This record gives sequence, structure tokens and C-alpha cells, in this order.
Amino acid sequence: MRQLVDLNLVEKIEYTTGRKTHSESVYTTTLFGNLIYGRCILDVQEMVSNMRNPKAAEILHRSARFSPEEIVRFMSRCMQ
Repeated sequence: MRQLVDLNLVEKIEYTTGRKTHSESVYTTTLFGNLIYGRCILDVQEMVSNMRNPKAAEILHRSARFSPEEIVRFMSRCMQ
């Protein structure tokens, strides 16, 4: 969580609950955090959902028969 705060992706908001000595805090995303989430995480989710077999790239990679560039080209064609 500290890394997310340090990167300004989330912020900690402290608030009182009505009792004088009691306060609570919540973490919420910042505008920058929302932009990063929308641009990166949702794009990755869409990319994975468009892959017919998400494990195929890993199988090809582990076989050591193809370069990373060849695997990327192959997977790009599969997602079209």
C-alpha cells in the first residue's frame, strides 16, 4: 500500500467518526490512479479476454524455440 501512496495512485483519508478520540481512515484512488487504472489495467483485461488461449504465449516462451519478438507477433495476430 505504501508504494501505491508514494506513486500518488491512492491516498489515505482520515476522518472522525463522531467520537472525539476516535478516527478512521480509508484509502481511495486519486485522479492519477484512476487514469492509470483505466489506461493500464482495463487495457490488459481486454487484451487477455481477446486471447483465445492466454496460456499459449507462456507455453511458447518456455519451449525456448521462439524469440520473444516472434511470440509477440504471433499473439498479436491471434488477438485480431
